[in-house]
Amino acid sequence: MNSVKVSILITLATVIASVATLVNLPEGLTLPIHWNINGEVDRFADATHALLMPPAIMIGTLTLLFVLKYIEPRKQNLLDSLQAAKAIITAIIVFFAVIEASYIALIMGVDFEMHKVILSAVGALFIVTGNYMTKTRSNFFIGIKTPWTLSSDSVWKKTHRLGGKLFMIAGLLIIVLIPLIDNQVLKFVLPIVVLPAALIPVAYSWWAWRQEQEQS
Repeated sequence: MNSVKVSILITLATVIASVATLVNLPEGLTLPIHWNINGEVDRFADATHALLMPPAIMIGTLTLLFVLKYIEPRKQNLLDSLQAAKAIITAIIVFFAVIEASYIALIMGVDFEMHKVILSAVGALFIVTGNYMTKTRSNFFIGIKTPWTLSSDSVWKKTHRLGGKLFMIAGLLIIVLIPLIDNQVLKFVLPIVVLPAALIPVAYSWWAWRQEQEQS
């Protein structure tokens, strides 16, 4: 079964589970939608809206997958990156399915630290994205899009080779560290793990572009 079919099935299952939960939803129930840096809930939303949000994003993500080839200026590059795009989009679908499952578990009375589940899912998403990042070609929708990566195929490849490794390392560290450290330490550790993976490839893309310009 290919990744697109998996994404569709997961989305359908999530929608069905959401509808079944909404039918029996207690009136006036709220669910957490945001946590502060200490891992404490600082924003709630009506349970209906909270439950509908992940399936809506999943449907929107699937829709984007099907329309990308019609709106991407570098169509051939996107087609060459299609397997990577499908894998990354499937990972995004699974990520929001985990969020929806967590909401349903909360409604059913399961006691757990939802923010740690979500952060672990973020780590897994980083790993999948990093793994497939190197399999993309220059395009405007999937990958590290800076003025320098978009202006040079060589810079795109170099940047995504580095970015892929950093994303995978960051994702693995997130998954390993979350169960081992408390929220007070986690709030300092997460930026140290995530920010380099996000910022170093951007800076590197400029440096690689400058090197290319000097050599030419």
